[in-house]
Amino acid sequence: MRQAVAIAVLLVLSGCGQATLTPTQYRDLLTERSAAYVSEAENVRVSHLYDLERSVDDLVRTIAADQLEAAVLAETARRSAAMFASVADAVKRYADDVAALGPPDPLRRAHEEFVTALELSIAGIGAMVGSLADASSFQEIDETIGGSTFNDTRHRVDAACAALESALADSGEAADLHCRGG
Repeated sequence: MRQAVAIAVLLVLSGCGQATLTPTQYRDLLTERSAAYVSEAENVRVSHLYDLERSVDDLVRTIAADQLEAAVLAETARRSAAMFASVADAVKRYADDVAALGPPDPLRRAHEEFVTALELSIAGIGAMVGSLADASSFQEIDETIGGSTFNDTRHRVDAACAALESALADSGEAADLHCRGG
């Protein structure tokens, strides 16, 4: 009998999913995760761009002039692919962290739209990284980045982030989620 009650309680608890947070708890956790993501993404970007600049400088010093453009193109393509793969990894972890939060009901819709927007932004990242790594011109690199789902969904992520900030403010829990443009 005791075992049957324990199993019933376990089934009820496992069916409930994640615990719903209070608006303040949700805001605090979301703000913390947003700040950590923004810091990580900026560090990835700065580090990769610095490394690219150093690599190009080294190529300029060591490669013959007639081979320099091809060498710089290959290095730029390779490092751009690595940077976007690293940023996508950070976005994926951020989306997973945010998705794991149990928002209060008034914030649920904005929360889910934000998670969906983040997930969509990296949906095609594998193809983008492959195209960048195989790029044969600087124009191809620009077109690959410009035509990527990562770039195409930028406005949706920004709008979903701003909508979540607005929903938090409307619930009396204003927060800075580090939305771009906001």
